Amino acid sequence: MFRKAILNSIKNPVLEEIRIPVDQEGAKQIWNGLKDYIPLYELFQSDRKNQDQDSEIQNPMKLLIKELMRDETILEPLQQVYEKIVKESKKLAEQTIEKLSEMNPDIAKELSANFEDPAWEKVFKFTLETDQGIAVNKRGSGVRRLILLNFFRAEAERRRNERNVPNVIYAFEEPETSQHPNHPKMLIEAFKDLANSDVNQVILTTHSPAIAKMLPIESLRLITKNYAGDTIIRETSDDMLSDIADNLGILPNIELDNVNRVKLAICVEGKNDINFLRNINNNILSFKKIIDLNDPQIIIIPMGGSTLQFWVNDNYLEKLKLAQLHIYDSDVGSNVPHKYKKYIDIINTRANSIGFETSMREFENYLTPEYVLEKYPKCFDKSTTDWTTLDIPELIAKITHESDPSSSKSWEELKDEKKKNKKGNAKNRINNELIFEVSEKQLKNSDCYNEIEKWFKEAARLLAVDLIEV
Repeated sequence: MFRKAILNSIKNPVLEEIRIPVDQEGAKQIWNGLKDYIPLYELFQSDRKNQDQDSEIQNPMKLLIKELMRDETILEPLQQVYEKIVKESKKLAEQTIEKLSEMNPDIAKELSANFEDPAWEKVFKFTLETDQGIAVNKRGSGVRRLILLNFFRAEAERRRNERNVPNVIYAFEEPETSQHPNHPKMLIEAFKDLANSDVNQVILTTHSPAIAKMLPIESLRLITKNYAGDTIIRETSDDMLSDIADNLGILPNIELDNVNRVKLAICVEGKNDINFLRNINNNILSFKKIIDLNDPQIIIIPMGGSTLQFWVNDNYLEKLKLAQLHIYDSDVGSNVPHKYKKYIDIINTRANSIGFETSMREFENYLTPEYVLEKYPKCFDKSTTDWTTLDIPELIAKITHESDPSSSKSWEELKDEKKKNKKGNAKNRINNELIFEVSEKQLKNSDCYNEIEKWFKEAARLLAVDLIEV
């Protein structure tokens, strides 16, 4: 109130930000009260020391020892040992000087007992070794960096608990640096798990298209500079993905021999749809004879959710000179049927691209009613139910839940989030396990065979098109 009255009494006040040292009296008490409410910010830099002589690269475990030595509960008993050794050593040194003075007083006068403070982090030494006895400091820079990165994560978590702060902001600069091609994917999945926690936020910087495409589209930010040198931060927009592709240098996928390059992109909504197509192709021999989806010239891309509109409207795949086959769920019988119909229509106007909308609700409906009734008898009435509109994953999730003797609640009593998780598990099981049990005969009896066969025939036709000459 008083501060506001003082400010109001000044005409046209000129205000500016000033830095206040938090280690001085007054500000220190305020800061100590505030810092428990401020997230812990931890930055893992891409350009951290990386020469052979640098201790943290030679052996990342030295960092762990150094951090532990900051703990008073560890340091205090060590200090007591040190002081006792100093005391006894000085006593012995003084006795030695006293004896020496009896023989040569001049030399004795020049001597005195002096101790340096110990560098405890150099006293304790240990390392990590592989089963073959290879020490970490003998491994490649990528492995050492991976260990450092995860040490950084563990240390940030320890500091959060120590300070009892509510949140941690992890910032990683180019986590893919020096990594084996398999490691970035594992790192990104670990970062996603971190970010899914209510107490964590993860910020990544990258120049890698492979890293960018692993992240949710809504989480991407494109940071550039304008002609005046000002930093511009752009959030998700219709043209941002195209600009990201330009900035990251995504080029047409053309190999010199023009044989092993990717030629066909099969686009579906999500990972379960990818598993369905691959597994039914592997399961039914006649489908595999039409086209083998394991062919390295074929890539299957999940494009559902908010990303699909950008890929279709701006036709990013055309830049890569890929033929395109799009197959999306019709979602008939759901609250939003035919939601991708307008995109299918756009795709079918383009050369060397074709789009299909499933005749059934979604890929899981191609499990066939004959198989489902054989696997789960009496789960629905075939004579009165339109199979094409049934929510098969929910149906199987409900049956599985109700047949579980450990279930204490009925399906209707479960919370929506619990139902969603069980439905997700059912989707995964359908597309990765049950689909291998469906026979060609069952597919033909339910009229599913002809539709799937048409998809694969179109894929084979598109794969044969040489777009380099188009």
